[in-house]
Amino acid sequence: ATTIVVTTDKWAGVTAAAPTWGWKGEAVAVGDSTPTFAQPSIPVYDAAGYVEASYELMADYPSFAEEMLTLLGAGYSDMVANATITGSGSSQPYGVFVRMVNTTTSPSHIVATTAGQLGAVDVRKAWQALPSRWRSGSTWLANGSVETLVKQFAGTSGGSLVDYQATLTESGTRISALEGRPLVTSDYCPAFSGSTSGSTGIVGAAAVVGDFRNGMRVISRLGLNMEVVQAPPNFSTSNVPTMSRGLYCTARVGWDVVVPDAFRVIANA
Repeated sequence: ATTIVVTTDKWAGVTAAAPTWGWKGEAVAVGDSTPTFAQPSIPVYDAAGYVEASYELMADYPSFAEEMLTLLGAGYSDMVANATITGSGSSQPYGVFVRMVNTTTSPSHIVATTAGQLGAVDVRKAWQALPSRWRSGSTWLANGSVETLVKQFAGTSGGSLVDYQATLTESGTRISALEGRPLVTSDYCPAFSGSTSGSTGIVGAAAVVGDFRNGMRVISRLGLNMEVVQAPPNFSTSNVPTMSRGLYCTARVGWDVVVPDAFRVIANA
């Protein structure tokens, strides 16, 4: 997705469909093709991590702060990987699956032919429903269990190797694709195999396909920061300070889908 750096507590943007062109004759006035503008706004949320250690530990291990920053950064990346998919939008940003399941305008939802099952026909329906202007930059996003399902397309009625492809790089990295576009898997995407749930939450969603670069924005304010808390309010029962130290790490970020038409979600309902 496109990342934008801000210095305020929210991002305000402008999106619109492509202006409509037309043919005109010589010396004929040009028609007004101004599109309808939308003004999406994405708030910045606070994310924080905190580690506390004794004064002695931090003194005995000079690289303790650097090691903890690495661990805090790994925890932050894991939290972002989760929330960009499943974020509820209440005290955290909206995840792409949650946003698209909650987007009820047609044809955002591609209803699975058979609830709890995924077939080549469903993938093709989603691909055909995605407007051509978004296809060339699109990416599929799904749980690993969904990739396992689509691997079986070639052996099912209506399936073929054309729908799913996988290649290996020289380093041994597998690159998966659906309909010729990258397929990215994440354990945080809803597992679809055998699920017959409806549209409540994201349980009944199988995959999202769309142009993340143009359809989604990630907002960052000042990056990831860490500071040392010299005297946390940590006292013994006799009100004597224990002389611990704290490492407080924070990031102010936000994200959301700003062009829902750039995505399609395959779901049970």
